[in-house]
Amino acid sequence: MKNTAPAFVLLILAGIFPIGQERNFEKLDFLLEHWEGEGTGFGNEKSKIRSEFNLFMDGIYIEVKNESHFEPTEAKPEGEHHVDRGIISFDK
Repeated sequence: MKNTAPAFVLLILAGIFPIGQERNFEKLDFLLEHWEGEGTGFGNEKSKIRSEFNLFMDGIYIEVKNESHFEPTEAKPEGEHHVDRGIISFDK
C-alpha cells in the first residue's frame, strides 16, 4: 500500500490556502472606485482629472472612465476637455 499522507496534506493545504483568485478581479479591488486629482503637462497646462473603475456585467468586466479638464492657455483660450473610456476583461 502506498503512503497517501503527502497527497492528503496537499489537498488540505490547497483548501486552506487557495491558489490564484476566487473572483476574476480580486487583485484589482483596490482600484475599483472613484479617483480625482490634478495634473500638469502638455505644455505646462494644468488639469483636473477624474477616473472611475467599476465592475459591470456581473463582474465580468471593469469599465474605465477618465475625464480631464485642462485650464485655458494663450494657445487654447477655451481650455480642453478629454474623455477616455475603456473596458478591462479577464481571460482565464
